Amino acid sequence: MPERLIRVFYPSIGSRGLGRLIGRVLESIPIRVGVAKVSHLLFALPLAPLGASLYVALKVIGRRYRLTDRAVHVEHALGGEPYASIRLEDIDDIVRVDRPGYVFFDAADLTLKSADGVLAVKLKAVVRPDTVTSIIGEARDAARETSAAVAQVRNRAS
Repeated sequence: MPERLIRVFYPSIGSRGLGRLIGRVLESIPIRVGVAKVSHLLFALPLAPLGASLYVALKVIGRRYRLTDRAVHVEHALGGEPYASIRLEDIDDIVRVDRPGYVFFDAADLTLKSADGVLAVKLKAVVRPDTVTSIIGEARDAARETSAAVAQVRNRAS
């Protein structure tokens, strides 16, 4: 049975050093004028072409994270060439790591660890990391429950 796609996630431009620098600059002056920060008012427009260029470049030469009903895959953004993957059932823990420059993008690195505590796959600069962690956790739990049910049915049949 083929894998079924659940969702595709793309890293923010904060996954690159230049993107993190943009994020730091845009968060550099926390004073608010109305609903906007002063740094947003001063730097957003001048940095927009640079951010947009980096965004487009990452869609061509970057990576994407594909969640299926069986695994999490790290792939090339265009061709889908795999870099790494981990089976959902092998994920024991999802660790969030916040880095400087990620706040503006509402991003964080997610490290997917196996039961022995070994780093299995790292998802850099995932946007809305709490939501992604929840989605991966739910998919993992469903995969484990499905495997347990299939094993129980096989045991009954034998």
